[in-house]
Amino acid sequence: MIAVTSGDAASVDPTKRSGDTGRAAIARSVKTVGVMLLLACLLPAWASARVLAGSRPSAASARGRHADARAAVQPRRPERKKARSSHKTHRSRRKHRRRAHARPHTNVTKPVGVPTGAAAPARVSAPTAPPAPEASPAPVLPSVPGSGSESPTSTPPPGPAGPAVSATGDLLSWNAIAGAGSYVVASRVPGQAETESVVGETSFSPPVVQGATVSYSVRANVEGGAWSAPVAISFPAFQPGINAGWIYNGQLDEQAVATLGAKVVRVNFPIEWTTSELKPTIAGYAALGVRVAPLASFDGRIPTAAEAKDLASWAKAYGPGGTFWKGRSDGALAIQTIEFGNETSGGYQYGDGAGEPSYMQRARDYAVLVKEAAQAISAAGMNVGMLAVSEDWTGDWMKEMFSAVPNLGKYVAGWVSHPYGTEWKLKLENIIKQTASHGAPSSIPIDVTEWGVSTDNGRCLSENYGYTPCMTYQQAAETLRSVLAEMRQLLGKRLGLFLIYQARDQSPSGTSTERESYFGVMQHELQPKGAYTKAAEEVLGG
Repeated sequence: MIAVTSGDAASVDPTKRSGDTGRAAIARSVKTVGVMLLLACLLPAWASARVLAGSRPSAASARGRHADARAAVQPRRPERKKARSSHKTHRSRRKHRRRAHARPHTNVTKPVGVPTGAAAPARVSAPTAPPAPEASPAPVLPSVPGSGSESPTSTPPPGPAGPAVSATGDLLSWNAIAGAGSYVVASRVPGQAETESVVGETSFSPPVVQGATVSYSVRANVEGGAWSAPVAISFPAFQPGINAGWIYNGQLDEQAVATLGAKVVRVNFPIEWTTSELKPTIAGYAALGVRVAPLASFDGRIPTAAEAKDLASWAKAYGPGGTFWKGRSDGALAIQTIEFGNETSGGYQYGDGAGEPSYMQRARDYAVLVKEAAQAISAAGMNVGMLAVSEDWTGDWMKEMFSAVPNLGKYVAGWVSHPYGTEWKLKLENIIKQTASHGAPSSIPIDVTEWGVSTDNGRCLSENYGYTPCMTYQQAAETLRSVLAEMRQLLGKRLGLFLIYQARDQSPSGTSTERESYFGVMQHELQPKGAYTKAAEEVLGG
């Protein structure tokens, strides 16, 4: 039944309406009944929704509960003061974090310029749990020292910036970094593992790597020290030089070396000499811009183990970064090698020959001493290599050396050869074959520390190692050029030192017929030997 308001009953009398008026009234009544039925259906559903809404958490509280769930399985970040930031900043941080979580962690070989000991951020393993929505990271605001806001886990301040490194010749130098007492120099040779050296100065003369371009980076030896930009040094495939004597008052070899323009000079020092006895010669040639390649000689005997090990004192004084070079600007002239003995495999010094027991024992003793000298130099932290005698056409010398020290190649920086005469190629080929047969690396250079011809410009001498004993200066020049060209073709990058024997004649022209008197590139009183002197200058300057 439909109730009618009193207003409707007073204003309309149903018995007096026309037909149209009666139909309109009926339509309105039907409409009213429909609306009331619709409300009756919707009211219970609306009430239920209100009840459910009262028990549902807000979006903010949901995020808080998810954050609590994450905290149960992940380390809690330290509380940080809230900083003013924009929505853009939060979005960029969330994007960066998603990329960081998605990036796979792999082990890679450290390239040049990457600090030693740098590690990937620690990763925390969590129990398996349903994924939770990312919570917005708390903005980070740097703490102010003394304000009480410092966090015990605050990120440490960055280390000092990398030094500016430059290369002059084969000398590296860089600016000092405040607070750094030493520096780390990283070296990378193509095809080899990276090595590092710690030096206490702002300069470093790295060991020569013949025929290679080596890349270097430097950083302060402090936590967080940044690496410098890499600097490269290209080393020549071989180093030409000359043999000469000590420097003392009135000695002419110093002048001959300067006149010829040599950059390397081999000098014979008795192995028992102290560093102070070497000093005048090292300093004198350094004043000319010439590096000394010392020969530690012990003709006719085998040195003691103490003498061999004491070669480390030569290296500590005159090697790269040695005490002699401190405060000097010519550290690039530091010695790089020490030749251990002169033609020790030659029986002429000892009265024996290949196959004899004394010869075999000498080869074994020699190898052990080379190893001990190399170990002593390495223990002193010096980059100075040992050059070992290697010539013996029978192979006995090499066989006995490796029987005493099977890994001898580890301690040898170069195999020494004196390939005089017309059979020079056979001597070098023997060294290649013999060292390879004992497993020595083919990367070890072959150092020709003596090569030469004897000439007094056509005057006949006693002998000339198979060449004409009446050799002219022009013939000597042609022989030098042709032999060196063929030698470089044979050895390639294995040819290390090539040192002409010698700076000047031992006797004035025309005064002797002895072969040994006229191997000089210049005459006894420094007069030039025409075409031969010119050819030698070309080699030494190249």
